[in-house]
Amino acid sequence: MKKVLFILAASFVMGQSAFAQVFSAASPSGDTLYYDTVGGNAVVVAPFYNTWADVTEPEGELIIPASVSWNGTTYPVTAIGRYAFTNCLNLTSVVIPESVTKIDNMAFMGCMSLAFAPLPSTLRNIGYMAFQDCTGLPSVVVPDSVESVGFNAFGHVKNVIYNGTLNTNSWRPCTLNGYVEGSLVYADNSKTTLTACLTSATQVTLPASVTAIGGYAFMDCIHLQTLEVPSTVDTIGTNAFYYVNNVVYSGSATGSPWGAKTIGGYVESPYVYADDTKTTLTGYWGSADSVAIPEGVTAIGAYAFTKTHSLSGLRLPSTLTTLGYGAFNYCANLCHVTFNEGLQTIDTNAFYNCRNLRAIRIPASVNHIAKYAFWGNFRAESVVVDRENPVYRSYELDWGGVPHSLNAIIERSTGTLVRGFANTVIPSTVTTLYENSFGGIRARQSLDIPASVTAIGKGTFENCNRLATVRCFGHEAPVLGEEAFSGQHVATTLYVPLGCIAAYTEAGWAEYFDTILEAPLYSITVSHNGGMVTLGTNTLPQHYLFHGDLGDTLTLEARSVFDEGTAADLDITGFNHLQHVYIDSVEVPLESIHQVSTSMFIRYTLPVAYNGDHQVRFEFSDTPVVGIENLEVMGYRLWVMDGRIVVEGAEGATAALYTVDGRQLSQWKVKSAKWTANVSSLPTGVYILSLDGNGRKIVIR
Repeated sequence: MKKVLFILAASFVMGQSAFAQVFSAASPSGDTLYYDTVGGNAVVVAPFYNTWADVTEPEGELIIPASVSWNGTTYPVTAIGRYAFTNCLNLTSVVIPESVTKIDNMAFMGCMSLAFAPLPSTLRNIGYMAFQDCTGLPSVVVPDSVESVGFNAFGHVKNVIYNGTLNTNSWRPCTLNGYVEGSLVYADNSKTTLTACLTSATQVTLPASVTAIGGYAFMDCIHLQTLEVPSTVDTIGTNAFYYVNNVVYSGSATGSPWGAKTIGGYVESPYVYADDTKTTLTGYWGSADSVAIPEGVTAIGAYAFTKTHSLSGLRLPSTLTTLGYGAFNYCANLCHVTFNEGLQTIDTNAFYNCRNLRAIRIPASVNHIAKYAFWGNFRAESVVVDRENPVYRSYELDWGGVPHSLNAIIERSTGTLVRGFANTVIPSTVTTLYENSFGGIRARQSLDIPASVTAIGKGTFENCNRLATVRCFGHEAPVLGEEAFSGQHVATTLYVPLGCIAAYTEAGWAEYFDTILEAPLYSITVSHNGGMVTLGTNTLPQHYLFHGDLGDTLTLEARSVFDEGTAADLDITGFNHLQHVYIDSVEVPLESIHQVSTSMFIRYTLPVAYNGDHQVRFEFSDTPVVGIENLEVMGYRLWVMDGRIVVEGAEGATAALYTVDGRQLSQWKVKSAKWTANVSSLPTGVYILSLDGNGRKIVIR
């Protein structure tokens, strides 16, 4: 009896149902399935299992009941809906009741471990790609009751048996009505054309009669150590040896390597290497739950460990520099990887759909992370890039100079967020969200996009299907790539700054959001002698009239209206870019103004030098201006003037200057009560100055 929770997905008709009566019930196999009622008595299950983030897909045997009861009514189960069990990599068998008449599109697509799934005699409709890539199925019998079968419904299934009258050209199995002998399937009993090999095979000997091997015949036969192909074979189809560890062949057929990981490799159990130097590891057929790659290996080749479902822990050797294309893709149970210092390249799809990978630690040596390298790692809880890595980072320094994790991988030089995860915070230093950088993160329900982001790549949030609320802080709408937010399965709301609905609509955002609303992002208040006046939202104050006495203070504050704002949100109209302050016609020196910045507000406090009625006037710049001290926080005076940092009252302290992403540029000892450091040679921009570990942002211009 399993205690896993899963959502069975279905559509009874071509369009999605209204989901008026979604409910759950336990199946005979112990799985909790979600259902939706359609019509008076038909029950289908609510589309797309990963609409719920806390769902764990079933493993082993699944028994779908013939009927379920809810609220005193019993409903027959008549359909298995689209996407219901897509990519349930550990599902090995399914019992489908005779009550089911329809298996919808992609219902079992990618269930590569599925070895038993007899179809009921009542079945009438099979959707497109319903069993696509179910390569573990040795044979599927399609009953004569079936009236329609969609395109690629049995793509790469080893053998389909069907004696009805439907046109089968688009079904695309490896074999139709093949001749089976042991682990091998042939086009007929002459055994001249081999069309498939069962994925459970660990050793295969091809008979001398074979002269042709069909396309994808050995797909997913990852347990084969070496496949020896007779030289008499003169025709080999496309990707005939897809994911096979090692193939030995000396014949005349063209098209090598036909999808094989290695041709003529060097074998040392349980590994295959490109040659006897054992520096490039190209294949693995073991079943250990934890693997330590041998020292001396410098590269792991394409698909070397693909679909190794037994693997849960992995340690990479100190000699490794390259993780190849798809090296560990579809390792569904891999949850821990120890990356080595010295690793340089993590190629495309290297950890694609390693859905249980919980922690990712990128060493300082990594200088290239390709797109989709960590796609589908939607359960990753901790993502850390070594602080010494010069190319990527995963943290941001806050307004006090303290680093905090963003749980993201960000390219330093371009400000591009390469990969995000369920708990990623997008910082205001990011300008671009890379193609598919959040794709498939199904747990995400809300998202804040800072004003710094100007471009969102193709499919960036594709299939983030629980994403219900997005808040954009930019007055200019970021440019959207194709399918940027496609695949949503809940009602979606976009919040934009006041007056910006038209801009976002024109930029194509309305295509993905049911509702676009204007919302104030922060409010501006002025307080004096205990009284507070709200000056507005999302607009900068120009002046304020007040009656003050000598020694009073006046406070101007911008505060986020959201529960979880960031100080960067307040940058969008330049509030922290205060340039000049005048009381009446007299300018207040910036160094006499206290600034305090937190995650929720930016506050300026200035002294009142005269009695009577006054007008205070504020002027803001489009770029940050430094000169405002932070006495309240740091206990000393600090400003930047004429290319020099000036510090008063910190004699004996250790001063260090950092970039905003944490790279140290200089370090000094403060040797006098009024100390200066020449920084005129540095590029203009925002930096962090730390004094004995107390940090604040400054701007050099």
